[in-house]
Amino acid sequence: MNCFICNETLTEINASDEHIILNSLGGHLHSKNLLCKKCNNKLGNQADAALAETLKFAASQLNVKRCRGENQIIRTNEKEKYDLAPRYKPVLKQPETKVDKLADGKVEIKINARNTQETRKILKSLQKQYPALDIEKAMMKAQRTQTFCGSPIRVTLPFYGKRIFPSIAKTAVEFYLLKGGNREEIKHLIPWLQGKEEKRACWFYYPEISVIPFDKKEICHVICVVGDADKKLLYGYVDFFGILQCLILLNDQYSGGNYCESYVYDVNEVKKLEKNPILCLDRDEIQRILLGNEISWADGLKQQLILFQQKSGEIIKERILKDMWNRVMDNFLRKYPEDTLLSEEMLVEMVDEMEKEIIPWYVSRICEVDLY
Repeated sequence: MNCFICNETLTEINASDEHIILNSLGGHLHSKNLLCKKCNNKLGNQADAALAETLKFAASQLNVKRCRGENQIIRTNEKEKYDLAPRYKPVLKQPETKVDKLADGKVEIKINARNTQETRKILKSLQKQYPALDIEKAMMKAQRTQTFCGSPIRVTLPFYGKRIFPSIAKTAVEFYLLKGGNREEIKHLIPWLQGKEEKRACWFYYPEISVIPFDKKEICHVICVVGDADKKLLYGYVDFFGILQCLILLNDQYSGGNYCESYVYDVNEVKKLEKNPILCLDRDEIQRILLGNEISWADGLKQQLILFQQKSGEIIKERILKDMWNRVMDNFLRKYPEDTLLSEEMLVEMVDEMEKEIIPWYVSRICEVDLY
């Protein structure tokens, strides 16, 4: 195998493990038969970074499983008290410390920190001002609490427009090559993928009839590449999270045989799905799509964002309820010997504990998050 950029022979030493779908997006399709390390380090860094930043909110919201690394915290608007950790769990932007002088001359210190290490660090800092402060005694009084936000947390999402297209096209190109495609059919795209020239070969594509139907809880990455020998066309479709859906013209003078390969990966269930996209376009349709109707693609993107929020919201809700149930059961069962039979009194106690977990969470959901 050769590097598709420089055509150098790939070896165990110089081959790079290339993620065809970015690792930061939960991509698990990768290969060492596409790029050398030198070309991979240079290829599409800016475009990949723009795509990763554009979809970081989706990856974090679902807390997608990566091959390496962890999903990042989403920084919220400046006036917000909380940032959003993976699964959109609110976390304090900064620890809070309040010092009140009491009537008897004593001092009351209240600390709201993100973890025990941060609490201890704040106490050590305060001890310089209040030498009588007993850090260990204060730490023993510390409590780990769980609260729910009573109002929406607002986030401004970045959108990099056409800057993301080379990265999306690279996904289609690499998948085509992975599945036995001919480098000669796509080599004219390499300068564009490298950021050395401009090309209108990729655009948003939100057809009235979906390229592939999904169930209510399926959130997927999709790649589909079609080669039409009669029409001399090679084109691809890439969909990330159901949000960003794009058409890529790989070659309008295609000289190969008929070709159709696809890949569908459920990022929530972390598994490949056996689904077949329906993609059949002619030359005029492709050119019309690539010219870009700003109104139609913007409406399509908005609708897919809303659909993603609905799906991911249900997924997160199920995860939260499952976590609550497991936490209540673990805490409850620890109180009794392993072979204890469940009595009516124990059942009532267990239900009470579950209510204490669920009711605050349910009340907090009365305030719906705005989408705009």
